[in-house]
Amino acid sequence: MKNMLKRTNLFLFFGAVTLLLTVYFIPEESVPPSKTAITSLITNDISHIQIYTNNEISINLNKDNNIWHVKFKNKSEIAKLNLIQLLLKLPSSSSQQQIIATSDQLNKFGFGDNNHKIRFDSLEITFGNIEPISRLRYILIENKIHLIKDYYYPILLLPINDFLDTKNNA
Repeated sequence: MKNMLKRTNLFLFFGAVTLLLTVYFIPEESVPPSKTAITSLITNDISHIQIYTNNEISINLNKDNNIWHVKFKNKSEIAKLNLIQLLLKLPSSSSQQQIIATSDQLNKFGFGDNNHKIRFDSLEITFGNIEPISRLRYILIENKIHLIKDYYYPILLLPINDFLDTKNNA
C-alpha cells in the first residue's frame, strides 16, 4: 500500500512539474493584427440613410435636429433609435478581409442587379453572399469587396413598421 501511495505521489509530482514547465516555456500567443474599418465615415455626421431592395428605396431615414425620422407615404414619423444606432455601426465595422473587385469576383461573391443596399448620405454599401466557411458577409464599397460579420443584413430585411418608434409616435 505504501508503494502504491509513493507511486501516486511521484506521478502527481511529475505531472505538476510538467505542467509548470509547459506553462513557463510556451510562448504567449501573438495578438492578431487589428482589423481596419470598412470606411472612414464619421457616423455623427450622417443625416440620411436609405435602404434599397431590388434597386428601389424601401426605407428612407432622415435626421432632423438629432432625431431620426422614417419617411413614408408623404409623412414622417420618429424612428426607433436602437435600430438606427445598429445601422450606424456598419460604416465603422471591421473588415476581416479586403479584395479589389473585378467583374468575375462580383458574380462569384453574389453581387448582381437586385442586391440589398444601404446608403449613408453618399456612401453606398451593397450586400453580397455569405462566405460559407467563416459565415462572414461579402459587402461592396466602391471597388473593394470586404468580409464583415453578418450583423447588419437582417436589419435591411425588416419591414418599415419595425423602424417606427411606437412609443413616441402615439
